[in-house]
Amino acid sequence: EGLTVARVLLALDRAGEALDLLRPLLKNAKERRRFGSAVEILMLMALAHQGRGDDVRALASLSEALELAQPQGYVRMFIDEGEPMHRLLKGLQEAGGPPDARTNYVNRLLAALVADMVPPVGPAAGGGVYGPDEPLSRRELEVLHLLATPLTSAEIAKELYISPNTARFHIKNIYSKLGVHSRAEAVEHAKHLGLI
Repeated sequence: EGLTVARVLLALDRAGEALDLLRPLLKNAKERRRFGSAVEILMLMALAHQGRGDDVRALASLSEALELAQPQGYVRMFIDEGEPMHRLLKGLQEAGGPPDARTNYVNRLLAALVADMVPPVGPAAGGGVYGPDEPLSRRELEVLHLLATPLTSAEIAKELYISPNTARFHIKNIYSKLGVHSRAEAVEHAKHLGLI
């Protein structure tokens, strides 16, 4: 629940509040050796620092996340963060340093993120609501297609083998990227853009 609240705060540009919430969660996850949770928390912290324009802390949090994630071979959780995570990883890559095992892991994550991003299509490709800066990820497109069906958000989550909270987070992102406020508007706008 804490992570969901943190994601909502980030979506509302309240990065400072998100960080205040995430710090004790990280301490708890580390104490309980829940490394998957710790990786997700550190990624959110990196995104929060990025949102505040603090690139040094953003890259430090991301580096710590990668340190925990690499031995487990996590890829999907980074991909699910989409374009903001791509920018962070790119920044880490450009920061340089001698090539090592982590360099290969970062390159692998970047390649997976690029493959997952969908280029802009439809009338707004040249600018507008659905512009080139924020394309929908493959997962968001999957959710968007299911929004056009009678399925509830809980049923969408079940269909895609994700948690209801994750489904709701993707739906919020879709609304934000399409510049809409309801499911009906999202479906109508997506049809206009040729996305569904």
